[in-house]
Amino acid sequence: MPNTEETIIQHRQADGVNARLVGAFTALPALIEQFDVDPALVFSIAGVDRTTFIQATNFVLYEDLANLLHEASRQTNCPHFGFLAGRLWQVSDLGLIGNLMLNSPTIGSALQELELHQYLNSQGAVVYLLQREDSVDLGFAMYASFEPKMHHVHDAAMAAGRNFLNELCDGQMPLSDVYLSHSRPDDIEPYRRFFRAPLHFNSPLCALRISKNLLKKPIKGAQPELLEICRKQIKALGRASPVEMASRSLRTLLLLGNASGEQVARSLAMHRRTLNRRLANEGVSFQEVLDKVRFAVATDLLKESKIKTSRISEATGYSDPPSFVRAFKKWSGLTPSQWRQRARAG
Repeated sequence: MPNTEETIIQHRQADGVNARLVGAFTALPALIEQFDVDPALVFSIAGVDRTTFIQATNFVLYEDLANLLHEASRQTNCPHFGFLAGRLWQVSDLGLIGNLMLNSPTIGSALQELELHQYLNSQGAVVYLLQREDSVDLGFAMYASFEPKMHHVHDAAMAAGRNFLNELCDGQMPLSDVYLSHSRPDDIEPYRRFFRAPLHFNSPLCALRISKNLLKKPIKGAQPELLEICRKQIKALGRASPVEMASRSLRTLLLLGNASGEQVARSLAMHRRTLNRRLANEGVSFQEVLDKVRFAVATDLLKESKIKTSRISEATGYSDPPSFVRAFKKWSGLTPSQWRQRARAG
């Protein structure tokens, strides 16, 4: 644990692209080698520059990460390789955000810091907290569209999230349920052994559900002075762009079934006209941002799961399936069923 401002891990933001922090993925070559497979071969076939993974503070494109995890899964004959990759992560691998979390007073405040500042580590996907009556969901969702299948990335995020919760709770963080937005694999035993909670595949959610009471639990070893140092450093890094902020807010609000412009503006603590003006300054309208996020949600669920079109319609904020089908055809030139069939054929 760092004890001076100078030793806090330095940090930079993703540079306006759909990328994420490499962090603990620097250990991917070693993980591949455990299966007696040459990492150089995997990186080469995946078309990914291995040098990106030398330094934890580098950023990797989400598409490159997805291709790499897919090829590693294929070469190692390990269908749950993404899940194993996620198990490499600890809170400290999040850099400055990790230090902020470890020095927060409670688990709830630490998770709120992760949700609030995760944009520093990732663009194209969001970490979210959904408050329910007696539980809370810690989830991961894409708000950008990607060509490759992303289920290994989702698995990695959920495994990492489980590690984070366990570490923050000093090894005593029981999960109520685990929701995964991809099809049920043939062998779910590795998931069962690690999560130790009921598993729900083909879900619109990709989330870990925990008791709301656990959020009040204090974090051992937290140092308030280091918390303030981290907050000052994060404040100096600045906020995300208006489009990024709106996209992230929309992705979470779609899960709540309320993704109106007014609600997005309220979540960003600004007036609706201010939001529209700031988006216009970047050359886009609110409707264009909403359509892009909806399309990303729809395509992710269509290619990764067996979820029915009616449920995907709800997940994208449409009141009825025909409206969703018309919108999707406008975006892609295909109906959702046609798009899903083509994606699976590829």
